[in-house]
Amino acid sequence: MLRCLNKIDNRGMTLLELLIVIVIIVTISSLIVINPRPTTNLEIAARQLVSDLRRAQNMAMAAQVRGTPPLNEYVPCGYGISVSTSFPTSYILFEDFAGIPPAITCPDDNQRDPDASEDIETISLPEGIEMASSENVFFHSPTGERPTPDDITLTVQIQDNQADFKNIIIIGAGDIEIE
Repeated sequence: MLRCLNKIDNRGMTLLELLIVIVIIVTISSLIVINPRPTTNLEIAARQLVSDLRRAQNMAMAAQVRGTPPLNEYVPCGYGISVSTSFPTSYILFEDFAGIPPAITCPDDNQRDPDASEDIETISLPEGIEMASSENVFFHSPTGERPTPDDITLTVQIQDNQADFKNIIIIGAGDIEIE
């Protein structure tokens, strides 16, 4: 009878060992399945454009005084992004201003001046990516609102494959989405 009690059955796993194996498997699979980083130049370009649109919107809401004090100070009428199919591999962050005080009346066009005097920065898209639409997206200072309630769609695409694209939608209220 003593022989039967001393014999230990070593088959199988303990509950603790089983839980550790499950935790390891779940952790590894979640790292493989959930990858929050963009994986293609197209995704990178779309996210960069959305980031720059939000940057223009935030600059408009901040309504910072620009220029050289005290005589050349001004508050821009707003900020925007100018996209042109004439230069499809880049876009321009710009400010729209009416001039130096006291004659400040914001224009109704909300457009970038062609002479580039209002340009802040030219942003280049990643290699092999281009813009498929021409549009100015403008945000008024200090509200950050758009002048029209209409939605605007900007399309970023692969240069040699127009079937592979991402749409960036700027909703009239100012929300920005990638589709």
